[in-house]
Amino acid sequence: MSRWWWPLLALVVALVWVQPSRAQVLFLVASPYQGDVVLNEVLANQTCVGADATSNDEFVELYIRRDVDLSGWQLSDGNVADGDTDGSGGFVFTFPPGSVFSAGDYVVVWVGDSDSYGGLKRATGAAAQFYVGLGPKLSNTGDDLWLFDAAGRIVDYMAYGSGSAINDQSVLPPGMWGANAQRSTRKGQSLAVSPNGTDADDGTFWERTGTGTAPGPTTQDTDDQTCGGYARVSSAGKPNHPPPPPPVLEVSPAIGSVVLNEVLAAQTCSSRREEHDEFVELYVRAPVDLSGWQLSDGNIVHGETDGSGGFVFTFPPGSRFSAGDFVVVWLGPPQDPLGIKQAPLAAAQFYAGVPPKLNNRGDDLWLFDDQGRIVDYMAYGDGTGINPQTRLPAGFWRGLAPAGDRGQSIALVPNGWDTNDGGNWMPSGQVFLPGPWAEDVDPTVCQGRDRRSSVGDLNHCVARLPCTGFPPQSRFPEVAALPARHKVVPYELEIPKLGVRATILMAPLAGRSWDVAWLWDQVGWLEGTAFPGTPGNTVLTGHSWLPNQQPGPLAYLDRLRYGDVLWLRLGRQVLKYTVVSNVLVQPDALWPLRNRRGYWLTLITCAGYDPLQGRFRYRRVVQARR
Repeated sequence: MSRWWWPLLALVVALVWVQPSRAQVLFLVASPYQGDVVLNEVLANQTCVGADATSNDEFVELYIRRDVDLSGWQLSDGNVADGDTDGSGGFVFTFPPGSVFSAGDYVVVWVGDSDSYGGLKRATGAAAQFYVGLGPKLSNTGDDLWLFDAAGRIVDYMAYGSGSAINDQSVLPPGMWGANAQRSTRKGQSLAVSPNGTDADDGTFWERTGTGTAPGPTTQDTDDQTCGGYARVSSAGKPNHPPPPPPVLEVSPAIGSVVLNEVLAAQTCSSRREEHDEFVELYVRAPVDLSGWQLSDGNIVHGETDGSGGFVFTFPPGSRFSAGDFVVVWLGPPQDPLGIKQAPLAAAQFYAGVPPKLNNRGDDLWLFDDQGRIVDYMAYGDGTGINPQTRLPAGFWRGLAPAGDRGQSIALVPNGWDTNDGGNWMPSGQVFLPGPWAEDVDPTVCQGRDRRSSVGDLNHCVARLPCTGFPPQSRFPEVAALPARHKVVPYELEIPKLGVRATILMAPLAGRSWDVAWLWDQVGWLEGTAFPGTPGNTVLTGHSWLPNQQPGPLAYLDRLRYGDVLWLRLGRQVLKYTVVSNVLVQPDALWPLRNRRGYWLTLITCAGYDPLQGRFRYRRVVQARR
């Protein structure tokens, strides 16, 4: 060999000698699929004790963020691309041909074998489940997971805990991993990414399921599996945490200016289009321009409508109205051969021109302004046909209004109150005492059937709390004796603190309130409230000032305080009530009359005499309960 070869040979030997070892390889190549598939949940501390392949329920869950074919991809607890693996102490799983998945899919790889251990290895929400067929391989104290595409490029990585089972992280592409996730010390508790499906590349976004230590929402346990007395805490094959609430509708600045006030869902006549008298009535509380506003039986903003089975009506230009106006939208066409689509007192009537669209058993109505912001909402019936209410702002609606019979509307009571509560709606013509009720002022008849509604008119008779005082320093004629038919058996109200013991008589309902002028120094039970001694709200009233210039039986109710005692003496039965509230209210404040669960006693008298107006300005209300 010529001498000139020796330097060349020495250079080759030197290059071979300084060639880096397997542990000193260059960075792994990042896959173009990075971020499309992520490691989403890991169970390393298997649920069972001394698990073998049969009972081993360690798993790795992938979340698919974009449609992908995983055929030939590899999942391992070591760097298979460079041979830096855990050897016989680890695992490698290769996805079989045909492993094609869609965005949003969950794919679960169980380290154990197929599910033959009482349903332990089930992930019912997963798009696919695979089984490596090994006993426990993930170290409880610390390990890592590597996901490679079919070309051996790194797609995702995660590590938890510490220890020798964690392979060389220096070969990862820059920025692919930060601090290790905390390990789970609880058997059967997985580690999960939060928020779900995040390409976190940092252990701080992983938490022990259910602990809430990650910056995202708290991961949830949706798993009911147990083994050897240990519960598995995981969400295998499901989102790691409850999905975020759906977008909520924006509230219109016009809220409260217009309210849904009355609805006829079960048309009076047949279902023929020209004989169709379903309607929705709006009550205008403040001057408003409805031009471009939309009324629908579905959430048109998010496309959650009844489709061809529903309706959408858009108010035309120039739809300007004043406070106190009634606006009626008939769902039928303007043709009215039977003369049934008439609301003579309404400020305007519109016609959607559609056949019957409101479900008789149940439906909902949505009113939006011209910017798609919610103004008002109501739902009635048994839940049938009602769209998702999760889009409604908090406190916008509760309960369900009752459904009316054929030709019977349901009306908001009191008229025009923006209550957002189905409990304030009632079928027209049905009297529910105490307080106002929905009345029928509609003379329309169709095919022998009366329409019961107040379309274009007030929904109810307006009730007031009874006036229970005679102006002081005034002379009144002697009060007539009480007719015998008004007397009740000798029941008595006793208020020890005030030295009151008064007979209870019945105060009959007279039109829109109760006539109690004749009570004198007795106490009246308001007809229509709970009968004394029975469950509900028993309402008693009495004068604060008598015509003879003497104080009435309830003159000093203002002295009662929380915890004071009232007694009802009902023959041989004596009932004890304890005061819970004492307030002044306006005369048209009807809540003291409403029925309540349990045993309640409400006392009402007049207060705040105004000599300039010649009337009592307030009512004093004391409520007590057993």
